[in-house]
Amino acid sequence: MLFRGRFNNSIDSKGRASIPARFREVLSTEFGDDCVVVTELDDGLAVYPKSEWDRIEAGVEALPDDEEIKDDLFLTLISPAVECSFDKQGRIQLTEALREFAGLGDGNRDVVVVGVARKLMIWSKATHDEMRSEAAARIKSNKAQIKKLVLAFLQPHSGGIYLDGTVGGGGHSKLILEASGPEGRLIGLDRDPEALAKAAEVLKPFGDRVVLRHSNFSEARQVLAELGVAGLDGMLLDLGVSSYQLDAAERGFSFRSDAPLDMRMDQSEGETVADLVNSLEADDLSRIFREYGEERYARRIARRIVEVRQQAPLQTTRELAELVRGAVPGGKAPARIHPATRVFQALRIYLNRELDHVAEGVRAAIDLLKPEGRLAVISFHSLEDRIVKRIFREQATGCICPPRLPTCVCGHTPRVALLSRKAVRSSEAEIALNPRARSAVLRAVQKLD
Repeated sequence: MLFRGRFNNSIDSKGRASIPARFREVLSTEFGDDCVVVTELDDGLAVYPKSEWDRIEAGVEALPDDEEIKDDLFLTLISPAVECSFDKQGRIQLTEALREFAGLGDGNRDVVVVGVARKLMIWSKATHDEMRSEAAARIKSNKAQIKKLVLAFLQPHSGGIYLDGTVGGGGHSKLILEASGPEGRLIGLDRDPEALAKAAEVLKPFGDRVVLRHSNFSEARQVLAELGVAGLDGMLLDLGVSSYQLDAAERGFSFRSDAPLDMRMDQSEGETVADLVNSLEADDLSRIFREYGEERYARRIARRIVEVRQQAPLQTTRELAELVRGAVPGGKAPARIHPATRVFQALRIYLNRELDHVAEGVRAAIDLLKPEGRLAVISFHSLEDRIVKRIFREQATGCICPPRLPTCVCGHTPRVALLSRKAVRSSEAEIALNPRARSAVLRAVQKLD
């Protein structure tokens, strides 16, 4: 069991720190009542269960004597350690040296006790608040890493014209407009009217520098023609379903909540996922699950859907998710990924023709760029990324004549330059903060003269 939680407390006049009952219960149940208090390099005190501390001390002792770090660890970690036990009131005695190290002298007795995995941390409240503020700033920085990389690839500048083909909630568009001020312009497209309404509120401060249109990014050529825009300095495509759509339970994109089986990115269009699963033959459903979800048990799931709908139509996300769970081997056992994940993904991609739009949209985007204009694409699925990668490589390739020909006769020249040889992925820190970023893949190209 691990320590979790944060509590405000204080040290009494005798230098005793009261440990919250929740932490004492874990200590006594899992480790016993004895513990060790040591100084940490961040001006805090660490409280280890004695058995856990013995393991750490043995690890340091086992280091070769000629390892310089061994002496450093003994000096900073092992030597200042103080063994202690809880009194009847659940308090531990902090020596004067420990209190002085943690800045708990001169009447400063307010502390924060925090559970950190297999140890407790005790900080003065002032130190804790300062560290928490700094940590929040680092979190904000890590969370925006992909967005920073998008800006680094697009290099927005004042006077430039940019297109966000999947404007969503307006987050990327806002950053592009800020970076291209005061005269940069942005055209935002989205096939979801609700997303456009949210983006309009977010981007309202930028006034007439923004134009929003209800349109799919694969139709960007027509939109630019209507607006009289001859070319773009940069374009962004953030593919797949947005966080807003996943979180809106009534849209039916996620099985975390029970909702109608919809999944239309544009709700003004007709057919829903419910229509698909209640009308398509088993072979067609199996093909969809296999091709768009890479689902191993595609045929088994498809047959089960056909059997169940003969009794009553499938209508909700939970009904479909539970059907899939029961249809696949081991589906009811605990798993990191829900068994219905690939099925939901496949139905969404097929219904919204997402892969067709990716191919059409990426090719059109390259055509619409000005010389030296840049295109950045974020994919969240391997099928999308394969299409983007293939088109980028095709457009970045020169001669395509067979190798046996002595001279080039095809006349093919590269149209773009790859801005990164490999795909850019989210950092571990960003993934920890936002698990949806785990599958994000960023690629970018620059149009040649």
